[in-house]
Amino acid sequence: GEKTVTLKDRRAVVQKAESCTNGKVYSNNASGAYAGDTIKWTAEAADGYKPSTFTVKDALGRDVAYTKSEDGEQITFPAPYGGLGNVRTAWPER
Repeated sequence: GEKTVTLKDRRAVVQKAESCTNGKVYSNNASGAYAGDTIKWTAEAADGYKPSTFTVKDALGRDVAYTKSEDGEQITFPAPYGGLGNVRTAWPER
């Protein structure tokens, strides 16, 4: 008969932020995150700016869905298989 085999990728997910002006964005889980783990990223705005929309891409350039905190300064999402392509945010003035 048929058998089901479950494989779990235990390679660490490579995380990188795209450089941005008017603030910075960084991972709170810079090491030790694996596919399927919850990753948290934080945006720190320069004076007079606030984080707006985030863009998260996997290693193949596909969008990764995320949840944004109430203050809009943190996002969380499951680490994608194969790693992240990049994370960035837009910084409109306050």
